[in-house]
Amino acid sequence: YRLLEEIFNSKTPSLSLFNIHAIQLIASYLGLERTFLKSSDLQAQDSSSHKLLNIVKKLGGTTYITGHGAKNYLDHELFTSEGID
Repeated sequence: YRLLEEIFNSKTPSLSLFNIHAIQLIASYLGLERTFLKSSDLQAQDSSSHKLLNIVKKLGGTTYITGHGAKNYLDHELFTSEGID
């Protein structure tokens, strides 16, 4: 209950900052030691599939995992052509 109370009592100026704060608190509560990055911090250019591909490559990723809904908008061939599973 204290975790939820801390999340919902946070004073953030936007929904995106609220979500970032909540995700970081939950990860910490679960003992997940992770680095969280915003795409804007990475200065990834382009949009949609190209932007995602640039982020994966900047971070040295070789695999991009997404849900089934991405079939409708993600250019899977673009990732494959760049060696990203």
